[in-house]
Amino acid sequence: MLLCSVRLENFRAVKSARISFEPTTVLIGENDCGRSSVMEAIALALGWNCAEAEFRFQPFHAHRAAGPGHSGGLPISITLEFGESSPGERDGEGFAPLSRALPDILDHQRRFWLSVTNADGATCWKFRSAGQTSPPEDRRMLDWLRRRMPVFWMTEGMFSSKPAEAISGSLADQNTRDLADLVSRQYGDLLDGTAVDVSAAIEAGSTAAKQLLLNRVKLLPDRTTPMGEVLEQLTGRRKARSSMSPAVPRSFGSAAHKIGVLVLVGAIPRSGSAKGEWTSIR
Repeated sequence: MLLCSVRLENFRAVKSARISFEPTTVLIGENDCGRSSVMEAIALALGWNCAEAEFRFQPFHAHRAAGPGHSGGLPISITLEFGESSPGERDGEGFAPLSRALPDILDHQRRFWLSVTNADGATCWKFRSAGQTSPPEDRRMLDWLRRRMPVFWMTEGMFSSKPAEAISGSLADQNTRDLADLVSRQYGDLLDGTAVDVSAAIEAGSTAAKQLLLNRVKLLPDRTTPMGEVLEQLTGRRKARSSMSPAVPRSFGSAAHKIGVLVLVGAIPRSGSAKGEWTSIR
């Protein structure tokens, strides 16, 4: 599945906006222009660091326009639009909760929306397709979506040039340790600006990062599981058929994709919970 767009009303720095997304999207703008507001809204809706059916809206999430007489208080609205990552994806396995909640999903645009509103401290949400609306606050559907579309929130401290914490002790074999060291070196050189050849550092680092992911998971889970689909997209490798891991194609992915994979994997040791994070990838 793909996140196709987000629409915000009265959320933090954003009075009203709709942003469309491509498979790779980069938000660029001046400080305080609303980039973080967009990302935080997506994270709240998809449950980053939230318990089941929680959204964790806070008073400071309410938009307050500049100037006297603007005290805020207008309802917050976040609407996420989802589409297929490939034609016919919804016909496959793993989409039964979506079909049950919105039976007409296969007959219309094959898109659906999650709308979340917060007013006077109360939060409600609903799902809808082009011609149908599911029962309000469908917890099973919300849980399915959050598992299907996990959010990786990367904080500023993960992008320091400080050497990564030693994680070699938690890695089982020498090849995996070597890959982790290579990712750390290339990641650090790019952050420090000391990479002799930036393109080569990105290529070597992203290739090592993808292979490290494959080594850690041993076999990719079935692609219909959330982690299986995420790893398939990150590594460019289809569901594993045996324990023999083929070489990762060096040509896979755009430059933005390669940088993203390297940043994600390179930042894990700097998150302060490297051992736990690597264990969770299994």
